[in-house]
Amino acid sequence: RTVSLVALLLAVVSTVIAYLVCSVLVINPVFRMRSMAARFGRGELDARVTLFQDDEVGQLGRALNGMAQQIQDYTASLEHQVDQRTEELASTNTRLVEANEQLQRLAKTDSLTGLYNRRYFMEQLEMEVQRGERIHHQFTVILLDVDHFKNYNDRNGHTEGDELLQRMAALLQVNTRSTDVVARYGGEEFVILLLGTGLNEGFATARKIQQAVAAQPFPHEDKQPGERLTISVGVAFYPHDSRDGRALVQCADEALYRSNAQGRNRVTRFDQMKDVKTRSVGGPPSSLRRRA
Repeated sequence: RTVSLVALLLAVVSTVIAYLVCSVLVINPVFRMRSMAARFGRGELDARVTLFQDDEVGQLGRALNGMAQQIQDYTASLEHQVDQRTEELASTNTRLVEANEQLQRLAKTDSLTGLYNRRYFMEQLEMEVQRGERIHHQFTVILLDVDHFKNYNDRNGHTEGDELLQRMAALLQVNTRSTDVVARYGGEEFVILLLGTGLNEGFATARKIQQAVAAQPFPHEDKQPGERLTISVGVAFYPHDSRDGRALVQCADEALYRSNAQGRNRVTRFDQMKDVKTRSVGGPPSSLRRRA
């Protein structure tokens, strides 16, 4: 019995020692590796297991750490690439928006003067005419050109002529409201849409613009007839003169032609032209007339 008890005791002690050794060398490292793997799976990519033994379990832990590092590096590289692509896409989108805005500006502005172009003016005019068909509405169309512009161009050169048109555009903007539509109609001709203005107010604005130009000093104006630079102006009113947009521009053009014919540097209202036989669209367009 004594031998049996001693043998049993030795067996229990051996078992406990074996368990402790196995726990230190195998069980605890495996649990730590399992915990590290669980943390890594939850997104903690910097999770690592610390093992000091050089046996197979230690080699397994170091392999697991190496695999985790590779995955972390690869993920960081992907995130960096995604950030770069996101920045590139954002930059590209910004450039596209700016390019689209630039195209829209170019589509409706005159490249020389920075004013609206003829097409945009006609679009706005038609919109106002359509609005006038729905509600009580009135507005004024002013058409003007630079007197003796051909003489100015021939004597001073086209560069000086372009600068004169730019100065004229700036002067027109100063003497109109931000709600008005000021456009280059073609060549030395400009057109203005005065919104919400009747006969008297529209005519007064046209007179103010004509007088402002006459009073403004311009380069080389001493070489012009009369030694100053002036404009001739024609004015038409909606709905008084016409309810059609193109016909209204034609009315202003005929009034402008009358201003030129009567000596220039003046404003003519279409409704006050006593010898106008018709107020419908007709007659030679301004582009075919010589206003030198």
